[in-house]
Amino acid sequence: MPNLWHIVIFNRGFFEVVLFAIGYFTLKIITLWRYPKSFVGAMRFDILIYLVAFIDMILVVYLIARMRM
Repeated sequence: MPNLWHIVIFNRGFFEVVLFAIGYFTLKIITLWRYPKSFVGAMRFDILIYLVAFIDMILVVYLIARMRM
């Protein structure tokens, strides 16, 4: 169990997921509140969020792989 806790603290994977979820829902609510009729604004926000999430996921996987070596 200390090993798992060390992994979680080291790469901050759990905190990254929580922060990403909070940020995603906040941006989604703001987008729906500002542009209820416009799908283009929502799509732009979604593409930006998915890009950040993809980069973040690659970074977390890289940190886990580097620690396992």
